[in-house]
Amino acid sequence: RRDGNLGKPRVPREMPKSSADDASSSADASSSADATDAVDERQEVGARSGGAIRAKELHGQPIYACAFNQLDRSLFRTFATVGANCASVYELEDESGGDDVAADEAPAAAAGGGKKKRKAMNWGGSKAATKIQTHGKATSARLLVVQEYRDEDEDERFYALAWGADARTSNALLAVGGEQRHIKLIDVHEGCVHGVLQGHGGAVHDLRFHPAQRALLFSGSADFSVRLWHVGARDCVALFAGDGGHLDAIFSIDVRLDGAQLASCGADGSIKLWDLQGERLKNRADAA
Repeated sequence: RRDGNLGKPRVPREMPKSSADDASSSADASSSADATDAVDERQEVGARSGGAIRAKELHGQPIYACAFNQLDRSLFRTFATVGANCASVYELEDESGGDDVAADEAPAAAAGGGKKKRKAMNWGGSKAATKIQTHGKATSARLLVVQEYRDEDEDERFYALAWGADARTSNALLAVGGEQRHIKLIDVHEGCVHGVLQGHGGAVHDLRFHPAQRALLFSGSADFSVRLWHVGARDCVALFAGDGGHLDAIFSIDVRLDGAQLASCGADGSIKLWDLQGERLKNRADAA
């Protein structure tokens, strides 16, 4: 199977393996290919039917998570999945080559507001990576595999993903994490791994970006803890665990829309609500 390389289309690239003793590392960011060639690299994998599109990712493993990009107005028809050691990005288009809803009709971004011009993306893809089955009468919409990543660690199993945005460049970020405890930050505009977050002692089960502060990412883990990361600094700025914390693996987390509280739940059968408005936490996040 050929892996998509977004920086240099047609050339395979694997996500870098993280060393356990390295607190954080940045990925090799290769120069992007000419954006005028990017559109031709996208691979059509199916058409919308009157019923549903059925996509089969050929790694043959469970797909643990999927999510639409709810933040970037220009990517509101884009969604991602994670399964095995792979992350895939899909897009729904009409046959004219544009979104099946006009860009001006797209909902405003949940964070960051306003209409943003869509950046040129160096889409990669592989026809062999996803099999599409359609049922019913097809319409003019097409499902495209636009980006694919495979971690070089064959033992990795990605369980979680979350869409965010780089606070400095506003590029869309896809955070993925799983069995090997590391969180990879993928810049989908540049087509490279933006960075790696390390610190969990168990598998990463869930990921959530802060709804208002785009540089902050929460992660829930099998090590009984939730960590708060500053993705720009690659630092863990807070740990939610210990006395009063969970007694077993954390399966799911979420953040209130106003950012005031974090909710977590897990294998110990308990729900925890964590206060995010303390001055100490705010100061640590700001300092990062």
